Amino acid sequence: EPPTQGEPNRLVIPSIDLDTAIVDVGWEVVERGAQRTTEWQTADNAVGWHRSSAVPGSPGNTVMSGHNATRGSRVFRDLYKIKAGAAIMVSSGGGEHQYVVTDIIILPYVFASEYRHAQIAALLGQFGDERLTLVTCYPWFTNTHRLIVVAHPVDPPER
Repeated sequence: EPPTQGEPNRLVIPSIDLDTAIVDVGWEVVERGAQRTTEWQTADNAVGWHRSSAVPGSPGNTVMSGHNATRGSRVFRDLYKIKAGAAIMVSSGGGEHQYVVTDIIILPYVFASEYRHAQIAALLGQFGDERLTLVTCYPWFTNTHRLIVVAHPVDPPER
């Protein structure tokens, strides 16, 4: 029975003892002096699912973000400990989606070049395959870099 599609509501990563609620987040316009820019909203006490990204179980990139140190429950405090091959479970719409970590990427963010910012934006964009992307600041005591964890669906067992 395939999992039901729908908005994700729970994220579990056993290898780092993480079991947390998911809330949906969007964009907000931020004014910095004369400059207007858009930024992701972040959830203070849960993982935020970017509602413009894919729903779990459908083609595309399901993007989630969370704080690691500075605010709220620091939901992604231990995300840096995750290893390739780790299992991730996302519950949504009454079903569970299972993923395996395939890539762990750390990129400079603060004072980084436009090229680096474009790289990060591309990783959070859409893809033709089904994937889950988790993002937080790195290292845990600051926000100079971004830690991006990419996971792909576990193939269903052969019947």
